[in-house]
Amino acid sequence: MARTCAAEAQLLASIGGEVVGALLPGERFQLLECAGGWAWGWRERDHRVGYLSADALDG
Repeated sequence: MARTCAAEAQLLASIGGEVVGALLPGERFQLLECAGGWAWGWRERDHRVGYLSADALDG
């Protein structure tokens, strides 16, 4: 399910893990799973997979 990033967010390799990228406001994120305040999926721009705070996404 595609979501839009509402606020700048770090993309993490694992929850609490290494930063592998960032999403800027307006960027699209393909959400695969959401639990415990974390969203897991991939950034549309380059298909980078990771976790980010679910609060950073619209909707």
